[in-house]
Amino acid sequence: MKQPDLTIIIPVYNVRDYILDCARSLLEQTYRDFYCIFVDDGCRDDSIALLEPVIKDDPRFTILHKRNGGLSDARNYAFDHIHTPYVTFLDSDDWIESNHYQMMMDMIHHGYDVVVCDVQYKYEDDPTKDFRMKGLSPWPCIDENHRGILSPMFAWNKIYASHWFTQDGLKYPKGLWYEDLPVSTLIFATAKKIGYCDQVAVNYRQRKGSIMSNTSGKRLYEIFTILEMVRTTFKNHGLYSSYYSELEYLHIEHLRLYGMFRFLRSDNADDLYHKSDALLNQEFPNYRQNPYLSNLPLKYRLFIRHTALLKGLIH
Repeated sequence: MKQPDLTIIIPVYNVRDYILDCARSLLEQTYRDFYCIFVDDGCRDDSIALLEPVIKDDPRFTILHKRNGGLSDARNYAFDHIHTPYVTFLDSDDWIESNHYQMMMDMIHHGYDVVVCDVQYKYEDDPTKDFRMKGLSPWPCIDENHRGILSPMFAWNKIYASHWFTQDGLKYPKGLWYEDLPVSTLIFATAKKIGYCDQVAVNYRQRKGSIMSNTSGKRLYEIFTILEMVRTTFKNHGLYSSYYSELEYLHIEHLRLYGMFRFLRSDNADDLYHKSDALLNQEFPNYRQNPYLSNLPLKYRLFIRHTALLKGLIH
């Protein structure tokens, strides 16, 4: 077999109903030159037992076993096993189109150190809700690096030069939700050349019981820790002022738009609102004038600007 160019890292935890869809989508890839690491994150069901006979005769696949530590810990655990110039991630309850890695690697071999593709949201309970999300923001921007900070931060719709994880020491924060944010933002800001594959290649399963379908108030507070990590990282790398408007919008998105929809469904909605209000006014006092807000639909702009109405929704 040709020496692979790409390592695929897939954490596995209690996904017996989905793991075979994920594995089969990898076996059907037209791109063959990859090495795939499934990380058994202390599974308590038979996910691994189902997986083993499907991949056992293919030397491109291996399974690492570890104690349960969560998604980030499982990804980080695999970093010492990356021996390829490029790396990507996949969640074990999702699946990919058969030409996914072929399209992405065809691009990355033209000098990109990050390539991004679109995502198809797939709803188990109602397929009529399925929709496509752009992997890279279409909004006017200074360059692709700044555009990246305005884009979805998923780890798994991207292929990366592996040096960020093998040489630069970049790791996902352990035990926290929103773990992709500190990593993806820094990669977008420091990438030499970002490519965009305008194709849907990853199917993102929306299911009850998944991590981000949970509205637990305690876990929702973790966004504040994550955003502090992002601000600190950009300041430590001397990037904060260059990306101020994009970081400001990132905070608006997670504290006033999509994050706020989660806040409102929580028993801690009032406290989450006031904590987010204090943070925005302290760090980004003029956030309502952010230049990217004009790209949003009117209903979202009103949602952001009229905070008094939002307070009324909470009380």
